[in-house]
Amino acid sequence: MGIEQENAQRWREAMERFGVDTVRAKLAQSGAGKGADVGHIVSKPPNPSRAFVEEWLAERDKAAHKYRIRIDILALILGAIGAVAGVAALALTVWWH
Repeated sequence: MGIEQENAQRWREAMERFGVDTVRAKLAQSGAGKGADVGHIVSKPPNPSRAFVEEWLAERDKAAHKYRIRIDILALILGAIGAVAGVAALALTVWWH
């Protein structure tokens, strides 16, 4: 593994430990340019660039969005099953009497 890959792996692991909210806060405190270093992610240089951190955050946001869509679909399916069960129970109740 090359030095660039080692640094990228080290940065990713550090950001995973911090979590999205903390990394987002550290990004807000960094310089404005894509090449600006984002400090306080790792204990020793080199620090990740703003572009690297933004890309990592975008990946996390995309994964969270996919998860939310799956949860919404599951809730919709379970709601539909519940509605069908309710209508069937009502129909059975009316039919028995």
